[in-house]
Amino acid sequence: MNKRTRSSAKSKKSRVVSPPEPAAQSGSLHSETYFGPQRAFWWNADFLELLANRWRLFDVASVVVDVGCGIGHWSCLIYRHVRPGTRLICVDKEAAWPTKAIQRFSQLYSSITGSQASGLVGDATCLPLHDNSADLVTCQTLLVHVADPAGAVREMQRIAKPGGLVVCAEPNNLFGAVVADCFTASLSTEDLVDNYEFWLRYERGKAALGLGNNSIGDLLPSIFAQVGLEDVSVYLSDKTNPLLPPYSTDEQKALLAQEKEWEQSRSGPWDHDELKKYVYAGGGSQLMIDNYLRLAKERANLKQVAISDEQYCDAGAAVMYVVSGRKHPMACS
Repeated sequence: MNKRTRSSAKSKKSRVVSPPEPAAQSGSLHSETYFGPQRAFWWNADFLELLANRWRLFDVASVVVDVGCGIGHWSCLIYRHVRPGTRLICVDKEAAWPTKAIQRFSQLYSSITGSQASGLVGDATCLPLHDNSADLVTCQTLLVHVADPAGAVREMQRIAKPGGLVVCAEPNNLFGAVVADCFTASLSTEDLVDNYEFWLRYERGKAALGLGNNSIGDLLPSIFAQVGLEDVSVYLSDKTNPLLPPYSTDEQKALLAQEKEWEQSRSGPWDHDELKKYVYAGGGSQLMIDNYLRLAKERANLKQVAISDEQYCDAGAAVMYVVSGRKHPMACS
């Protein structure tokens, strides 16, 4: 049995149930504060296994670093494909998150001999780790919150070993403004164009305030090339999050619960203060904000009625890039 076959068999044996995730919170830019249990359904396991084989993660045996770790959702998915005994280092600028990530790791991997995780507090653009110290450096939905994404990727490259792998998973969130659902055909062209302009100004306003680019995924390949990473590969996640009657799967229940939590608590995309701040910074007006909120409320009400009648349908398309590159084998940071 070759290494690739062993890796595939190992990953299938080590499939574990993810522990529950905390409810969404407000008051932070961290992606973890926007998503609750639905985050457990972001990736197809066989897609990640395919990437793991392409990246030869079965050769990773020393150190994996998760930058902007949150509760460790991403790194705990990746870790099942590396060799047992590999050390996971969870880094986040907010002290609470590495602790939560380690707790998650312990729940999932405590039974695997030699598996270990530790945490560090640090900024993505100034990582508290030595040069050339990690086999794999990775992040998920981190760079959308970083004013200098190229600086963050450069830091990830710095701490990677020569020949080491850098992997970033980041979205194009603006794509969501043009995805149709079963109500789209009944909306006017003007309303659809206004909705897109609203979110475009929102994204540009956030970037203008130095708080990150919500569609940074589009630019990741050029950033990887810019900082000097080699063998750059670009993938798109094959995962969608459809809502289809009778909404009986765990995934669909989690999606509906998350949307209701957002609306009831005015968090996530319903955070009116955040919407106003970013749209104003992007050149929008109070009239634009009022029109958007009116339309959003109308659509939300229609959606809830249609869901109650088991008539609502949404394909749940999203754009999530996974970009990888390797540090030059002879590079010295």
